[in-house]
Amino acid sequence: MNNLISNNLSIKYFTHPKVQSLFPFVQAALKHRNHPNLKVIWFEDMKRDLAGVIRDVATFLDRKLSDENVDKLVEHLHIDNFRKITTEMLAGGDAGFQKQMTDFFRKGEIGDWKNHDVDGENNVKWNEWIDRSVEGTDIEIKFE
Repeated sequence: MNNLISNNLSIKYFTHPKVQSLFPFVQAALKHRNHPNLKVIWFEDMKRDLAGVIRDVATFLDRKLSDENVDKLVEHLHIDNFRKITTEMLAGGDAGFQKQMTDFFRKGEIGDWKNHDVDGENNVKWNEWIDRSVEGTDIEIKFE
């Protein structure tokens, strides 16, 4: 099991006031989401329709992709291939580091967080932190 979110230490780390949260960066970007040079992409949307997101990004970049190229990108970006390619590239033959990188990517599934020790009190702490972090914004957190 990946220890990134599986213990109290990670909750203390991510929710600590001195640790910079991702949310301010997301909020700042979303203020400009209608700017013609910014494209916001959500992980959940990619999981639901990766080919559609690829086509959307290609249109945004004013590029045309054949169905064959979209299919190749879908295959290349599948979590198993992405994990393999990225870990091999970054690890450079270091088996220990490659194992760490492989574990870092987890499963690439929406809702996989439920499979990590975030029940009970930990789940309440995460939800409170997320609620505080998105309060007053139009950020919609999709857990499923």
